[in-house]
This record gives sequence, structure tokens and C-alpha cells, in this order.
Amino acid sequence: MKVLVIDDDPEIRNCLSVSFKFQWKDCTVLAAPDGESGLNCMHKLQPDLILLDIGLPGRDGYDVLGEIRRRLDVPVIMLTARSAEMEQVRCLEFGADGYITKPFSQLVLLAKARAVLRRAETTPPLNALPDFVVGDISINFQSHEVWLRGNRVRLTPVEYRLLHALASNCGRLLSHRKLLDLVWGPDHTATLDHLHVYINRLRAKIEIDPNNPRYIENERGHGYRFVRAAVEDRVPA
Repeated sequence: MKVLVIDDDPEIRNCLSVSFKFQWKDCTVLAAPDGESGLNCMHKLQPDLILLDIGLPGRDGYDVLGEIRRRLDVPVIMLTARSAEMEQVRCLEFGADGYITKPFSQLVLLAKARAVLRRAETTPPLNALPDFVVGDISINFQSHEVWLRGNRVRLTPVEYRLLHALASNCGRLLSHRKLLDLVWGPDHTATLDHLHVYINRLRAKIEIDPNNPRYIENERGHGYRFVRAAVEDRVPA
């Protein structure tokens, strides 16, 4: 278990290091005071989890998160002193897997970390589905790889679970509540806003025109479905 903490507060870095090492005896924790050193540590450590403060000196947490997402698919929990709902939604829009507001309880943070790691490690059943191919998208359920027109699509763990849920129920309308349960688990605290954010992020990565989606269809007020027939009708013979 390898954890990277990027926060400019030395007390928080020290407390988190002690907490994670106490929780997981074989845990390796690296701590960095700013974004640049944090990205360097990430390259060396290849962490299983990153805790990232938003209010960093120099490059802020959103900028650093964007760089993380370009380099590595790893669960990221944002640490924020701002409790406004739009700030939390913004964390998700930038690709975070979770967030926690300062000041926070160490027990609450560890519970959040366990939940994020558990979701990231959840593997879809290998024998339940063949590899999925529709239009110019292909999904390898065993390796969790997604390809679009021959190019690898980098998805965060949450984005992949959302695509997996939709694709494995291709043609079926999945209600908002069902999708929240499938993607975030039965004990989730995610909201409809979170789901909309990740639908938009997923569309931006797999749709030719996210404003006119041809894969992920919305039935307003009810849910979403992944459409196969409509896509195949538009694919040239």
C-alpha cells in the first residue's frame, strides 16, 4: 500500500503519515508540500492513493489533479477547506474520486480512503460478459481498457465503473438511483449532481460531440442508457 500526501501544511502531512502507517502496517507514505514536488514523488512512488490539497502554493490542486490524470490512473481524494457544494462538484469535474472538508476527523478520512480504494479494486466479473464492441468503441472488461477509434481512452476508476455499468446493460434504461448504487456502492453518499458530472466527463471522452451524444442517452428525470442500435445505424458499412 503506497500513499502520496500533497499538502502545504506540515502538521497535516505528519498526521496523515502517522494515521496511514498505523492503519496499514506495511504502508509507505510520501509527503510533498507543493504540486511540483508532489508530481515528482508520484512518478517515483507510483502510489495506490493520492490525497491532494486544493489550496497549494504555486500550482493549485486543480492544476495538479489535471496533471495527475494525464499521467496516471490512481484514486485521488481532494482535501479542501471550502465546503460549498459547487466546490465539491468542481473537484469531481476535474476527476477526483472523492473529497473531504477540512478540518476532518482522521477516522472519517481513513473510512473515505478505504471506500475509494475498495471501489478502485472492485473488478467486474470476468466471465459474465464478453469484450464489448459497439461502433468505434471497444471495452476489454478483463484489463479495464477502453479504446476509441484505435486510441486508448484514459478513464478514472469512477468513469470506468460508470461506463461498465452502462455498457453491460446496453439498451436498458438505468435509473439514477441504480447507477449511483452500481458506481459508488450501496453505502454511497454521492448525489445526482455527482452522477451528472461523471456522465458529462465520460461523454467528453467517448462521444464525438458531447452535446449531441450517440452512445449515452438521457431519459430526462429517469436515467441513462447506452444505445447500441442507434450507434450501429450510423456506422458506415
